[in-house]
This record gives sequence, structure tokens and C-alpha cells, in this order.
Amino acid sequence: KLYNDRAVLENYHCFRAFEILEIPEANILQALSQAEYSRFRRIMIDCILSTDMSVHFELTGKFSSYIESNKEFSASEMESKSLLMNVLVH
Repeated sequence: KLYNDRAVLENYHCFRAFEILEIPEANILQALSQAEYSRFRRIMIDCILSTDMSVHFELTGKFSSYIESNKEFSASEMESKSLLMNVLVH
């Protein structure tokens, strides 16, 4: 099985997005360093996979817990940035 039967549509969307970015005219990431590209890729994949409805309750639970803890979202803290991006894309 191509995507191991997990988040098949979301994995396909990741595949297609990066396939499109390989086209020189569409590659908005070409100026990034290898480290920046790798970081961007990981973030984009995480965001796309967060749209899978099988993680809906886990994601909304994490978000609710974060809100209830009265912690501020921090632009410098990757965990809070990642959670916020995933919730917004979801």
C-alpha cells in the first residue's frame, strides 16, 4: 500500500504539493537553504496531516488543554507555534 492506509488523502496532498514545488516556475522555496527547506517541509507535512479527521479529537483536545492552561502562544516556542498552525489549517 502506498500510504499504509493511514491518512491516505492527506499523504497524497503532501506528495502532490512537493511534486508541484519541483517545477521551477512553481518553486517558491528555491532560495531556502537545505536546513530551512527541511524545516519548512516538516512543518508543511505536519499541517497537512493535521487535516485528517482521525486526529480531530486529539488535536482539539490538545488545543483546549493549551487554552485552559492560560499559556500564551509564543512565536519563539515551536510547540505552541506548531499547535496553532495545525489547528488553523485543520
